[in-house]
Amino acid sequence: MTEIKCLLKCVQNTHEPFLLKNDEEVTFGRGPDTKIKDSRCSRTQIKLKANYDKKNVAITQIGRNACGLNGMALKKDSTVTVKHGDRIEILLGQYIHVIEFEPPPDTTGNVKKTRKSVSSSASDSQTSNKSAKHVLEVEDDKSTAKRSRLDIKSDWESVDDGKLLVYTPENVKPSCKIAAYDLDGTIIGTASGKVFPKNKDDWKILFQEVLVKLKLLHSESYKILIFTNQAGISAGKTNVNDFKSKVESIIKKLNVPVQVFVATGHTIYRKPALGMWEAAMERNDNLEVDRSKSFFCGDAAGREKNHQMKKDFSHTDILFAKNLGLNFETPEYHFLKHRMPLLKIKVFDPRTIPCDVPLCEPSSGTIISNKLEVVILVGFPGSGKTHFAKTHLIPAGYAHINRDTLGSWTKCANAMTAALSGKQSVVIDNTNPDVESRKRFITLAKNYTSSIRCFVMNTSMQHAKHNNKFRLLTDPSQAVSDIVIHTYASKYKEPTLEEGFSEILKINFWLTFKNAEHEKLYKLYLLEK
Repeated sequence: MTEIKCLLKCVQNTHEPFLLKNDEEVTFGRGPDTKIKDSRCSRTQIKLKANYDKKNVAITQIGRNACGLNGMALKKDSTVTVKHGDRIEILLGQYIHVIEFEPPPDTTGNVKKTRKSVSSSASDSQTSNKSAKHVLEVEDDKSTAKRSRLDIKSDWESVDDGKLLVYTPENVKPSCKIAAYDLDGTIIGTASGKVFPKNKDDWKILFQEVLVKLKLLHSESYKILIFTNQAGISAGKTNVNDFKSKVESIIKKLNVPVQVFVATGHTIYRKPALGMWEAAMERNDNLEVDRSKSFFCGDAAGREKNHQMKKDFSHTDILFAKNLGLNFETPEYHFLKHRMPLLKIKVFDPRTIPCDVPLCEPSSGTIISNKLEVVILVGFPGSGKTHFAKTHLIPAGYAHINRDTLGSWTKCANAMTAALSGKQSVVIDNTNPDVESRKRFITLAKNYTSSIRCFVMNTSMQHAKHNNKFRLLTDPSQAVSDIVIHTYASKYKEPTLEEGFSEILKINFWLTFKNAEHEKLYKLYLLEK
């Protein structure tokens, strides 16, 4: 009689296969044997128990962070039964191992078994009627028995408290070649012809060529992804279940496996930031993507109006591709073989910020004075005023006066008076865009000192918007709207010595970051238009 073995094999071959003995429970997780060092992975992440008679393995997630089975998330403390060839992800999308029986099980005959459901997300319990099911199907086609396979029906996954939704149909496979698309205006348009859909059923495939192209790419082993911004969901303008139903109908119509990523708000997942892409790579077996063969196709390319089409509403899609280093194609070029237009990016590029400029202009100016003085900062919200004050002036003993912190002009005036009375210099950290807003501080300061200087932040409006977008993504509580920035611009009057300043300096923006992750994010295109 042939000896039976059950092995748990790492697809990356980072360690020797583990032998799963018959009817013995073993735990598996972080440790020297597995070479897994990730702190998110528990030392007892999963429990396995092989059944040699039935040629299957019972798997239970024990660790707090989700495991995966063939790309779908498992629930903590839930047990599923898997077969030969199934892929187990010790953490969802990572540390992938395969179950292999030796010799492989006989797959001939007519068998149809339904296994226990696996829900991809507790937060989507309201759509549990669509929850993932694992179905082993072995069909006899009269001449040749087909090889058994694990089908996981399509399901939704909610990530980061619903900030990202992921739809994974059955038969989605990892690949080094990625064909990525926007949704609205690229894959679909409205059936009604309106700019925005009337309801969840108001859609149509944009071009008939879409169906042909996607089938061709699928046959060429591309993994097809859709990345779509849908901030209307978090704003309450779009019903999340209606949108899920719409996506399911679209993918059914496309009739090829397409994984869909939905950014539901203004977060790190929203294009052109890379949160959705990073989530996609975590669900692609962490394969290294061949960027020379991969691409992103979208309609938000910053194109100007011409006789054939309206002006693009934003640059979101082309900037997403630029941030990724992917080739970019418009839908008309990609599907219809129209001529690719010359695209000009007019959005702020943080990589153009000079790194070799002096802190102030003129460079002979001094930031810190040994006299009792008042420094009035002038600049857009997000121009770097507070960072400059905290980096250079406050450590030198200047009192920090900020209306956002104190709440009113009166409190600012009182704090300023108290500091100057105590012979402490002061920095006024407000936007101070016009003569009137600066005059009140100048008049009060003259009662205590003749040294009243103005530091103007040398930061453009687009640069300030970029800084605010970065702030929104890293600390949403500190972000301000574009309306506030435009209001400042409409009020701005260039400071002059005639206002009563003893000196006016321009302060250049110096880049400093808390960590490498922040630096990487900051240097991406973040604005959409």
